Amino acid sequence: MHNRGLIYLIISVVCFFIASSCNTEKRLQKAEVLLASKGRLAEICADRFPPKDSVVYRDSVHFDTLYEGIYSIDTIYDRDTVKVYLTLPAKIVTKEIIKYRDIYRENTAKVNELENKLSACNSQSTNYSIELVKLKAESSKWEKLAKQRWWFLWILLVVAGLITFRKSIMKLISRFILPWT
Repeated sequence: MHNRGLIYLIISVVCFFIASSCNTEKRLQKAEVLLASKGRLAEICADRFPPKDSVVYRDSVHFDTLYEGIYSIDTIYDRDTVKVYLTLPAKIVTKEIIKYRDIYRENTAKVNELENKLSACNSQSTNYSIELVKLKAESSKWEKLAKQRWWFLWILLVVAGLITFRKSIMKLISRFILPWT
């Protein structure tokens, strides 16, 4: 009887842990809904990921030149003297300076997320490169073994051919070598 009670206790504890494992996710969802309804969710996000502002000052300078009046030449003759009067137009230079102020707001939450993704990709790339080196070494080993087997097959075929056609080969050799000896 004592063992049966202990088994029921163990089963009920296991069922409690199984049922409460999903409870934390539900609590988080309820808390998120509650915070969003009261407008605190954005404040918490802003506290955790404060915006990073960058202010860039730049200016643009533009010159404009205007001539006012008429360009004229007057020549006056006075007995033996010639006087030339040159009238130049007035020059008006306008300098226009436009100043700009650009504010760039950086989304630090997005930057943080992208940095995490980048580090995950870099570690995965490192794992792939290590695996590639291992596979290349194994491939070269198999390539060398295949080459050795290929040469062994050729040698085996030549030996088998020599054994199979040994009588014919000996007749040919004796025909060509014996008449001259």
